[in-house]
Amino acid sequence: MSVGHVVCRSVRDSALMLELLAGYQSGAPYGAGLGKDSFLLQSQQDPRPLRVALNLTEPDVEIDTEVVRCIRETAALLETLGHTVEEAAPGIDYDLLNQVQNTLIASDMTAWLDYVQQARGRAISSEELEPMTHMIWREGAKFSGAEVAGSLQLMHRFGFQMAAFHRRYDVILQPVTATPAPLLGAITYRDGDDLLTYTRRFKAVSAFTHLYNMTGQPSMSVPLGESSRGLPIGSMFSAAVGQDGLLLSLAGQLERAKPWRSRRPAVYAGSV
Repeated sequence: MSVGHVVCRSVRDSALMLELLAGYQSGAPYGAGLGKDSFLLQSQQDPRPLRVALNLTEPDVEIDTEVVRCIRETAALLETLGHTVEEAAPGIDYDLLNQVQNTLIASDMTAWLDYVQQARGRAISSEELEPMTHMIWREGAKFSGAEVAGSLQLMHRFGFQMAAFHRRYDVILQPVTATPAPLLGAITYRDGDDLLTYTRRFKAVSAFTHLYNMTGQPSMSVPLGESSRGLPIGSMFSAAVGQDGLLLSLAGQLERAKPWRSRRPAVYAGSV
């Protein structure tokens, strides 16, 4: 469902780390083809003029005005760099997407915890799990094998839909989150939550990222804006499967045009 990378201070560091980590893992059921050029080299070269889809309409979620401002500023910066930006959305059914994701994540967690119980020879007590994990475990047990198989097929259908969209657009620009960073605890599990209520609250903030987890597309968060309170607002760029190098090339261009390394928040605990 997702592949972890690194949070770093520079595009160079991200490219170097991917240079070390990228590749097919022997025996894995899937593998993305790698380009001939190194990720580091691509990050140091400006991309060709790109067709950029600016998406602020999908999913149907309220986007904070400061987030909208920052994303539109990013779109304007792209145009000064020679890229073409137009508002467009791929037409994803996000209600169905959320349902599919919940089915797959919850059933997978249930399968894993059931295996842990069996392997160690004793039951997992409620005290051993966070309440949210325990809730997802219970919810996942409700799905049938047919529902899980059907959700996998739908997830692949979303991938085909996005591939078709990327025949028209090289990258998609949208927010990382619909709001600036919320207060601690604002979107965490609450007593009485089920999968639906927790997801609804979580997706009101983190509404844009999970599509790309499900379709296997590379995405990047670029720190180009901040709120009036000094909180960072990320611009998210997503490309077609296998186009990681294109994203790093664009990130490098944006970093050179609007450097962020020397920016510091009003309250800063670091020394470098």
